Amino acid sequence: TPNVIVLPQSKRKEYINKADCILIGNGMDVNEKTKKAVADVLKTKKKCIIDAASLRVLPAKLLHSKVILTPHTLEFKSAFGIPATEKNVRFASKRYNCTILLKGKTDIIASEGKVVKVKGGNAGMTKGGTGDVLAGLLCALYSRCDSPLSAAYTASYLNKKAGERLYKRLKFNFSSEDLAGELAYAAAELQ
Repeated sequence: TPNVIVLPQSKRKEYINKADCILIGNGMDVNEKTKKAVADVLKTKKKCIIDAASLRVLPAKLLHSKVILTPHTLEFKSAFGIPATEKNVRFASKRYNCTILLKGKTDIIASEGKVVKVKGGNAGMTKGGTGDVLAGLLCALYSRCDSPLSAAYTASYLNKKAGERLYKRLKFNFSSEDLAGELAYAAAELQ
């Protein structure tokens, strides 16, 4: 796909050092290699988004205040060993000093002792790749601001609004590329 730019492994450290915000986990396997890559990213203490496979091999002791996790309920349980309830999302966010955006019919975002919820979206947003769109949008927004809560809320809200716009035209028959393409239109409605 033309939507993916592949870099040689030998340049990974160079690109990580240049990055304003790092997204890791999408398209990766659940294995020791991924676990090491996640640990290397977390050790930089840079802004980062932990998504997908990275959540299943998460070295929780390396989490810090510039980290945003984007699990769905099963990934949350895998990462923390507890059910994905609002209370547990708040608890894990406080304990590990990170921000958590729990994806669902209503997204639950916990950060800095606060919890906010974002309703909306539809079942078409549960398809493969749509979570990657959210993670990419979140990474882009977080690279431009210092508030993980603001970035997570804005990404969740815009993503859900884009999904709702697509549903009006296509019902559940839209792809992750359609969702990504709809984000600008959802943002334009806010003005």
